[in-house]
Amino acid sequence: MRRSPGMRRQSAGRGERWSAARARHARPPASHSATACGGGRMLPGSERCRRARQARWQAAILELAGTLVACAEATHWFHHDPIRELGGWTAAELVRMQRGPQVVAFLRSVRRGERD
Repeated sequence: MRRSPGMRRQSAGRGERWSAARARHARPPASHSATACGGGRMLPGSERCRRARQARWQAAILELAGTLVACAEATHWFHHDPIRELGGWTAAELVRMQRGPQVVAFLRSVRRGERD
């Protein structure tokens, strides 16, 4: 088994196993930089990191939607209009469900004229 950052070897009778190091001052893995979650020190699974990721997706979606319609209309669409092609969810609900990339792909297809 390949060892990943934050793992340590423990004896397990016949063999050995790897378990997560539960150090009190553990740092996030190097692959998860401080900028990956919008700056500052945030752990990958933290609520703060999730909110930062959602805010980035919301900004990207609203910017893209703003190229199609007026800004106020794009904001209303984001929060209130369900997207039939994506299961009848609003863009805001889809972002909360971590499906922001699908909303961006949908908007890009609208911009290309493939959808209405």
